[in-house]
Amino acid sequence: MIVVQRSLFLTCCARHDRHRPTGTVYLFDLGEVAAWQQQGSRGQPPRRVLVGLKPTAGHEMKIVFVGNGDYAVVSRGDTLVCYCLTSANLTVKWRYRYKNSISCMAMLCRDVVILGTNVGIFALLNWEEMEIGSFSVQARPKIIDEWYSVLRLATPADWVAIREIRVEKTVDCSVNETQWGRHRILWVNSCGWVMSTMLVAPDQRCGRSEIIYSTKPVRYVNAHGEEIETLRQSWSLPLSVVPRDSTDSVICWEKVADVTEVLNISNDQCALGSHVEFLREGKPSLLWWSKSDGQISTIPLSRRRGRPTAIAIHPNHEWLVLGTANHGLYVLNARNKLD
Repeated sequence: MIVVQRSLFLTCCARHDRHRPTGTVYLFDLGEVAAWQQQGSRGQPPRRVLVGLKPTAGHEMKIVFVGNGDYAVVSRGDTLVCYCLTSANLTVKWRYRYKNSISCMAMLCRDVVILGTNVGIFALLNWEEMEIGSFSVQARPKIIDEWYSVLRLATPADWVAIREIRVEKTVDCSVNETQWGRHRILWVNSCGWVMSTMLVAPDQRCGRSEIIYSTKPVRYVNAHGEEIETLRQSWSLPLSVVPRDSTDSVICWEKVADVTEVLNISNDQCALGSHVEFLREGKPSLLWWSKSDGQISTIPLSRRRGRPTAIAIHPNHEWLVLGTANHGLYVLNARNKLD
């Protein structure tokens, strides 16, 4: 669910039939919702507008509101659609198919949206300016720039999908009617690393990415628990994509357990076979990054409830709502839990 200035939000309503689960996405006016609630949820229910894209297996649906809330850019997989919200029914401003699956989006400035993809590529999209692509007669939104987020960095190659983007503006002004600004981009990738880069408009020069937080290297031991020196370089990785959420001033994500790989090694350090097992160490917890001090704190979690599958941060940063696979939703007081 996303709430915006024009009191509109997008919600995903899960429906099930006998054969397979389906999802339908609606847009509601919160003013109508509030009026309906004041009437005791009786009478005519609030109007809802159907969004044409539907979630599909393996693809998250993302939305960002642009143009002072008059437009919404919605993504599903590699498909982007810009909807005009000012009419009674949604109208499509443009539809565009990008070369990679889009895993997250964020507003960069008035007319530019930054896209994060499942292969670690960033793209800057001007949602207002249209152009004709090569070998095409159909207008599409302009891609200003693209770059690989982890270029020249030692990171887990298969876990670079960009899952959460936070844009921090350090300078914001206009020169000769051209949007000018210096932005710090922070993001969480699928394996729980947090990274950062600097972006300067309008030429959108991108600085080298920096690692704010990384999981620990894998520790190698023999069957007796003795540590083994090896030239391998691998990192502790999660069993599935790390849940995360962010606001204007904080980022919260699940901490990945430290991994120890037990190798079947003889006394003369010659490998006799493949690894014996992987051990995951550490209590379940969340990590909390704050803009105010730039520090990363730990929030311990209950082992009984299991690892979270979804995280939502309350606007005042005092509460967290966590979703789990087997124990539903529960609320956590983040301020009391911060270490």
